[in-house]
Amino acid sequence: YRAEGLADRLGVAPRLLRRVFRDVFGIALKTWLVEVRSVEVRHRLRGLESISEIAESVGFSHAKELSREFHKIYRVTPTEFRLRERRVSQGAGSS
Repeated sequence: YRAEGLADRLGVAPRLLRRVFRDVFGIALKTWLVEVRSVEVRHRLRGLESISEIAESVGFSHAKELSREFHKIYRVTPTEFRLRERRVSQGAGSS
């Protein structure tokens, strides 16, 4: 989930990858990676991992960074999202 890791896997320099990504897709690589991480976070928040564990495993430096970036995209904190998802799943099971 980091530009350097992706560039390494592709066998190109991170700077080149960033430039080509922007030119081809019209979005900054960093922005795209944050969005990809946030989708993964959404999925994992439905499980039992702590937010700190999720943050570390998807490449955020700490839970606060994850929370800030997640909120920018989804307009709720990871904790709020998790609570809402649990309420929804409990409601679905009570039918």
